[in-house]
Amino acid sequence: MGPAGAVKPGVVSLLARAGRRPRARAALVASAASVLPDGTHTLDALVEAGIPVGCVLGPEHGLRSAIAAGGSEPDYVDPQTGIPVIDAYLADPGRLRNALDEAGVEEVLVDLPDVGTRCFTYVSTMCDVLAAAASSGRRVVVLDRPNPLGGMKVEGPVLEAAFTSFVGRLRVPLRHGLTVGELALLWAADAKSPEPEVVRVEGWRRPAGAFETGLPWVPPSPNLGSPAAAYCYAGTVLVEGTTLSEGRGSASPFEFVGAPFADGRWARAVRAFGLPGAAVSERHLVPGSGPYSSRRLLGVGIHLSDPASFQPVRTGLAIIALALELYPETKIEPEFFDALAGGVELRERLTSGQDPAEIERSWEPQLDRWRADHCDLLIYAQ
Repeated sequence: MGPAGAVKPGVVSLLARAGRRPRARAALVASAASVLPDGTHTLDALVEAGIPVGCVLGPEHGLRSAIAAGGSEPDYVDPQTGIPVIDAYLADPGRLRNALDEAGVEEVLVDLPDVGTRCFTYVSTMCDVLAAAASSGRRVVVLDRPNPLGGMKVEGPVLEAAFTSFVGRLRVPLRHGLTVGELALLWAADAKSPEPEVVRVEGWRRPAGAFETGLPWVPPSPNLGSPAAAYCYAGTVLVEGTTLSEGRGSASPFEFVGAPFADGRWARAVRAFGLPGAAVSERHLVPGSGPYSSRRLLGVGIHLSDPASFQPVRTGLAIIALALELYPETKIEPEFFDALAGGVELRERLTSGQDPAEIERSWEPQLDRWRADHCDLLIYAQ
């Protein structure tokens, strides 16, 4: 993995060769987390390097990642650079192609950090941009970044094709273990489109997650304020499809799951489950937003102790299963839960009272097949 500072995202290599590459007018796809190792935003660095940027495409939460979940910023002109910023969230490829045409861009630079979980929508936006570029013959360069959860482990069900949505665009496991560059190559293979150029991360090996890379953590969304939150999100994001709270509007979203009808039995039961890599506490808080805004919640606090052994999907599964067992007020909302899970099977197994360990075992054959089928995608060593 190398010493802190040895890991360099793809944008660093692009800038190093900026004087040797054609100065094509570019569109940049980026978020607030698109930064260099010293914290400089990619947009500012490109402008400083003399790379002509015709427009920026912003994902969910907006270019500066200040907008709440499910929202984005309308089109505007960035006051720091004078460059138009286009809202790409939920935009279809046709609209994105028109935006690229109007900006007069020749290529698309993608520097859109992912969080390692299938339902994070930045990947869906990237796929739509890739489709828009492919339909217009534009070159795409993906400035790759490490997977913040590491690139070794995969967990959870693989997305079923019938459940493709904006919270699940690619047929990957819930915790997928791929970099954004590898995901772009997967999209190209599935869509039978030309492969984008992937500018590789320097100095990264697959076991290294966000705690080991030495790169700054800039929240990719307002509710993922730390690497620990990103790790937990890979499992507790499923809570969004239930009547439980994932702690939005508090200091620790996704590291907490609670409800106004819960009691201390829940945390004790989760702790007894013996989850690796984390301590579990009883927690009380009053969230400032979400379905239980301003109500006192009691629930489960997840305190990451060993990211390498932590299994977020197993953790989220245990928390939900035990809530269903303990509290009849716990309900699963089928449409959104199934979209997050990538199919109906997980919901059906949970609501039938199946043991979480048995549910996990049921995924093993499909995960083994997925690994075997996609090993050629991996562009970084273990």
